[in-house]
Amino acid sequence: MHNRFVADKSFHLWAFLVFIVVGAVSLSKPMQLAPDSSGYINMEIIRSPTYPMFLQLLQSLFGKGYLTATLILQNLINFWAVYYLVRSLRKTIPMNGIWYALLLVILLVPCVYTVNIVNMVLSGALAYPLYLVVVGLYIKAFIKERITYLLYAMPWLFVLILTRSQFLFLVVAGFLLGLFTIYNSKNYRKGMLVLGLFLLLPILTSQADKLYHKVVHGAYVNTPWTGIHLLTPAMFVANSSNADAFDDSVERAFFKKMIARLEAKKLTLNTLELGNNETDITFYVDNYTQIANHTLYDEGKELLGANLTEDEKYMQLDALTKDMVPTLVLLNFKKWAAINLKNFIYGFDSARYALVFFILLIFSGIKLSTGTANEVVKFIFLGVLLTFLNVGLVATGIHTIRRFMFYNDWVLYAMLFMLLDRFIKQGVWNR
Repeated sequence: MHNRFVADKSFHLWAFLVFIVVGAVSLSKPMQLAPDSSGYINMEIIRSPTYPMFLQLLQSLFGKGYLTATLILQNLINFWAVYYLVRSLRKTIPMNGIWYALLLVILLVPCVYTVNIVNMVLSGALAYPLYLVVVGLYIKAFIKERITYLLYAMPWLFVLILTRSQFLFLVVAGFLLGLFTIYNSKNYRKGMLVLGLFLLLPILTSQADKLYHKVVHGAYVNTPWTGIHLLTPAMFVANSSNADAFDDSVERAFFKKMIARLEAKKLTLNTLELGNNETDITFYVDNYTQIANHTLYDEGKELLGANLTEDEKYMQLDALTKDMVPTLVLLNFKKWAAINLKNFIYGFDSARYALVFFILLIFSGIKLSTGTANEVVKFIFLGVLLTFLNVGLVATGIHTIRRFMFYNDWVLYAMLFMLLDRFIKQGVWNR
């Protein structure tokens, strides 16, 4: 007990010092506005509810100084979430404190380096800490086999999905964890309640999203920013001859104008001109915003009619592009599937890293199915599963850049630390 108390005290001191250093680095830099920031600040209809409401609350409380308040609060929220996740891991997976000290630092890297989330007016500043809390609860539920932790995760996951819809994959992961926990714990009554809530969660978040837009924008719709993302890979692999596949005259006219503009800009698979060391997927990722934002969106919305308001253009464009996706996907399925697969692999940086994660998933899955998985194997399975699901969901429509992928960067380090800790304790280095 005494040793544990000393270890806890040392870890808390280390965490405090690291937070002070990271906070000082962050506060020494100004808040940065990205191209998407204005959409959150102005509560535009294409932005999901949580982060715009967060900014609006701070503006009402702090007035012109709200950006400074945002910076401070984003630091505090991220620090707490990182601490919560590491504390959850320490309580479930015994490991030398040095590894958790290193993991704490790695988890804080996105705050002040790479994506710099705490200094950006972007939803990632809230999505990252919310994600870490949900993952911490999932880890407890999986390793301790207690369904209650999945119930605790529900409100956090609800807010997270309303922050960034890419985290809908956590509903799938949570449902699978619920099945596993019910099977092992035999807690069928509470387990069925949890499974039911996971099935309801997408409906509840969708309704909450619509209610938000009804109150703020006067339109009972889901955030109208999905169709553009789904149509982008389909348009990239399309060609002008595909116009005949559209029976609807509006869709056909929209497609003809958009494919003509994309081909003129050489932003389709059939017209692209690759530079040295450039491939079709690197071109696609690098030029994704040119296809989606600056062509399908910027130019596309102007084709819908000058008499429409900006919000009406968003809504009509979203509905139109969603309707067009199935036709183009079925027409060019092989090319569409190929570019999405390459986009998926790109999310791991290379096929080699994707293969490593796949091998880890298979190995840990086999151990799990035989009932011989310890807490480390369980963590590996869950960490890799969440990584695959995140990359897979993003890759179906969005370019897999670091801004959307960094949420699981710490997982590989955590797995490595756990395995090294076991090797050292078992005397592998001395053999």
